[in-house]
Amino acid sequence: MRLSQNRNKFNPDKADREKILYNLMPYASDIDFDKAITRGIDDETFHYQTRFNYWISAFEASYGDILYFYELLGKTESENLNTINNLILINIKEYVKQSGSTLESVPE
Repeated sequence: MRLSQNRNKFNPDKADREKILYNLMPYASDIDFDKAITRGIDDETFHYQTRFNYWISAFEASYGDILYFYELLGKTESENLNTINNLILINIKEYVKQSGSTLESVPE
């Protein structure tokens, strides 16, 4: 995260966007995600992590730029992140329900 902030020090909007995305990602590293899979995770979390960019794009297609949406909420950081996260999870749950896609149906 620090490298990202340094890289974007002349573009504060991009730095803020990357910070929001980092905070929304269920697992920050592949190692953490692999450990979570061995312990067992739900289908929504699996889809959220493995198709993170897709779900962010779907969110932005519905609600507009994530940074602008975040700023418009005007609440605390944690409330804003929870709101965005809940909206993304609603989309994921609809997808899992409609497609019947489960963790067991994903090839290894």
